[in-house]
Amino acid sequence: MIRHCNKDTTSSSTLHRHHHSKIEEHADAIFSRDDLISLEIASHDVVIYSKSYCPFCTRTKNLFKTQFPNVKAKILELDKIVYGEAMLTALKDMTGQRTVPNVFVKGKHIGGNDKTHQAFEDGTLQQLLA
Repeated sequence: MIRHCNKDTTSSSTLHRHHHSKIEEHADAIFSRDDLISLEIASHDVVIYSKSYCPFCTRTKNLFKTQFPNVKAKILELDKIVYGEAMLTALKDMTGQRTVPNVFVKGKHIGGNDKTHQAFEDGTLQQLLA
């Protein structure tokens, strides 16, 4: 069974938006979505694209929090940022995966919740983060 979230929040996403910096609001004028994703992935050991309401995202975030407490994961809650749906589309184009969580470790695409937990169980995450 695949465990991930693919809930369409387009109509209600404006209710969940927070205030953003000028750079964040105009990031699309400076960088493409692919550039922003690539920059995040290159700048952090762990990047988790998530949605705040997704129980599978919570499970994945908890895995990193409990099993790798010294690793600071960059978590982007796509339902809470202005360009979240566009980022989700760009992630699909880059990885073939439209669902969240969408996890990258040391620049390598791991996948969603199931694949991330599988990578933990088989030692792949530990090797990447060693």
